[in-house]
Amino acid sequence: MPDTRRKLPIGRYRAAGGLALTLYASYIAAQVTLDGTLGRAEPLAGPNYAITADRGQQVGGNLFHSFQTFSLQQGESATFSGPASVNNIIGRVTGGQVSHIDGVVRSTIPGANLYLLNPAGILFGENARLEVSGAFHASTAGYLRLGDDGRFDAVHPDHSVLTVAPVEAFGFLDPTPGPITVQSSHLQVPDGQTLSLLGGDLTVTNGTLYAPAGRLNLATVGSAGEIVPTAQGLELRGFDQRGTFTLTHTATPRPTADLGASFGLVELGDLDVSGAGGGAIFIRGGQWLNQNGWVFADTYGSQSGGGMDVALGGEMRLTGDALLTAATLHTGQAGDITLDVGTLRLDEGAFISTAAWFDNTQSGSGGDITVTAHDAVVISGANSRGEPSALSADALDHSKGDAGSIRVTTPVLVIQQGGAIQSTALSLGAGGDITLQAETVLVQSGGYVSTSTSGPQEAGAIVVETGTLALTSGGQIATTTQRGAGQGGDLRVNAREAVIITGVSAEGGFVSGIYASALSEATGNAGAIQVVAPQLTLDHFGQITGEAEQTSGGVITLQVDHIKLLNNSQITSSVQGNDRSDGGNVTLNSVNIVALNGSKITAQANQGRGGNILVNANVFLHDAANTADVLNASSKVAGNDGVVELNAPEIDVSGNLTALPIRYLDLASRLAEHCDLVEYDERSSLIVKRYQSLPRAPDQSLSATSVSRCIPEIHTAPTPAPRPEAATASNPIRGFNNR
Repeated sequence: MPDTRRKLPIGRYRAAGGLALTLYASYIAAQVTLDGTLGRAEPLAGPNYAITADRGQQVGGNLFHSFQTFSLQQGESATFSGPASVNNIIGRVTGGQVSHIDGVVRSTIPGANLYLLNPAGILFGENARLEVSGAFHASTAGYLRLGDDGRFDAVHPDHSVLTVAPVEAFGFLDPTPGPITVQSSHLQVPDGQTLSLLGGDLTVTNGTLYAPAGRLNLATVGSAGEIVPTAQGLELRGFDQRGTFTLTHTATPRPTADLGASFGLVELGDLDVSGAGGGAIFIRGGQWLNQNGWVFADTYGSQSGGGMDVALGGEMRLTGDALLTAATLHTGQAGDITLDVGTLRLDEGAFISTAAWFDNTQSGSGGDITVTAHDAVVISGANSRGEPSALSADALDHSKGDAGSIRVTTPVLVIQQGGAIQSTALSLGAGGDITLQAETVLVQSGGYVSTSTSGPQEAGAIVVETGTLALTSGGQIATTTQRGAGQGGDLRVNAREAVIITGVSAEGGFVSGIYASALSEATGNAGAIQVVAPQLTLDHFGQITGEAEQTSGGVITLQVDHIKLLNNSQITSSVQGNDRSDGGNVTLNSVNIVALNGSKITAQANQGRGGNILVNANVFLHDAANTADVLNASSKVAGNDGVVELNAPEIDVSGNLTALPIRYLDLASRLAEHCDLVEYDERSSLIVKRYQSLPRAPDQSLSATSVSRCIPEIHTAPTPAPRPEAATASNPIRGFNNR
């Protein structure tokens, strides 16, 4: 059986900053000592501590233990035992010392859940292991609430009321709850079980929390209150402050798990609930800092994945090789990723993805990504291998499932320095929709938003609901049919204030614009573009383009009060190939339209009929020698020209204007400067050909350049060689070819 591990190879790493721990430096002696509140006060004999039922107190299905200290050194173990009637083993530590666990915590009671409560703090070392057949819950809470009337208190033991009721809540009494640290540990529970870490600040460094097809509950709090686990997640009640979750990975190789004949060995994530299905991750707290950490909630079977649910009062920041995935490799539906945070930042190649993977020959579809950020979303930059930061919902090669949708709601959305929001259908599934709702949307410096299809199904639609949309310095929004019969997705922009499209990226020459394209291998038509806004400004080669190589050009409809086309900008719907397809129609409904300094509105074709151009305006102002130089609906070779209908008085101001400098948008007052932090080798790639370099004139073709977004790979056969079309572009490609 070949090694079919999850192919997420490790690149270079920086040393993790922040917390540095030297385990047991302050240790005098590891010990497990009973405190006498539930029986005799005595130290237990090690190194293999036997914690029998008669050393605690059983009430119904609950077996309670109370310790003065509870710590284990390397090579030591603590074994809980008792009758089969025990459902929950519940232990507390009352002595005020942190539990240092670098050995094995074991239960021999079949199916029993194990609770460990220490308000002072819990630290899991490199050799810490769990051998339990039920769930494991570690917490620095002060008490456990048992039903309505019961209580097991670690701060005030005499306040305890032991009952048969199960644990319903973790109660925190201290204004600064104790921390939980996982230092190079591998903590695993059986399939379908729950692993919980609930406390003050949570730090996981080079550790693994693994609950295959189960559930991970992680919560960080910073004041008094209660954490209530529910079927839908974790409720935080009464907390004034919340804590920080720090996830850092610098070590290699990563641990693996054997998933049997179908998948073999896979590399595990730092947080991982992947399995036959149903695995879910719930994270609650103040902020989450993830540097190179992998978080997986994938499904390999017929059950649907549980996905990820993250709710934070502050910032969620992912940097470098940080990766969150909820994918399906079988008939089960992939889980959703839901983020409710103050600010979401993806930097230096960080990647959040739901996907139907390429070796899924069944029908499972990708999950949805929903982001609600109450302050801002910033997606920025790439890692050292050129892989951009992104939100991505995909249906990959050979998958029959559809891609999921992406919805982002925030006051300010910034996508820059090659960062992306994308949905791609590479095989038989349909692409997912992308919906962006923000008061300000800024896509700049080569950032992009895209949907695409390479099969028989449609690409997803893109909807932007905003106050102001600014595409600057090579920022792009695009829907693309790369190949196959799938139709391009529609692209709709509704802006309450303005749409601004201007400039070219300094590093790569990507042209700012809105694009709907069908490439040379596509038989499906390009999607339609609709823009509704009070003001639309295109400047310095800015473009709105609906184009096709072999099929009909896209339809462009602009419902805008004031339209300005300046400095070689253009609005165009065209067919560039030799097919006899017609150019698309362009409709402009406006109060006034200004087209100056080489700017054009075109609806052209080569062999087919030119598209129609309809302009309804009170004023049409231009500086061309004649209207045909600005409005062009011709067929370049064999077809008939389209119809140009201009319902507006013309004003020719050629030679009478002087350009003034314009400053379009400054977000400095809206978005604070963010810090740079700090990175897979077998992989498959998605290829994007984007506008690069400038034409000599607006009606000439633009050259294309290939940029790859590397996709984490799972395979049972060698990775195929790159497709020939990905290596070179035989013809100039006009428009955006999605990554």
